[in-house]
Amino acid sequence: MKINLYSLREKCTELSTCCHKNINRIIELMTKDHKNAKLLGELTKSCLVLEKLCEYISNCCCNADSVSRHIMSEYTNKCSHMSNLCKKIKQYLTKDDAEYIRCDKMIKLCNSKHGRNSRTKKN
Repeated sequence: MKINLYSLREKCTELSTCCHKNINRIIELMTKDHKNAKLLGELTKSCLVLEKLCEYISNCCCNADSVSRHIMSEYTNKCSHMSNLCKKIKQYLTKDDAEYIRCDKMIKLCNSKHGRNSRTKKN
């Protein structure tokens, strides 16, 4: 089961880094695209939350050697929300803007099956 924790940690680290790098890009786009600013603001908040949740999960993988089912449920919910937001925003943005804020990459990272059921059981 530890192999699953390692893959979960890698996945969370990649997602956390992507969220971190996207925040400034999204804010920059908000200043240019006022009509979609509310959706972009929601995306920014989701990036912040998911970034910190992924950092927490990575710490659990390294330090506790387990991730609770509650945290995995939260992770699944936040990823689902992020995917839905990115899909919604892509409808309103130009292809270049959607690419600039990495919508497709976020959807791909959030929809990946790595990490599901990756919890180890304590003896």
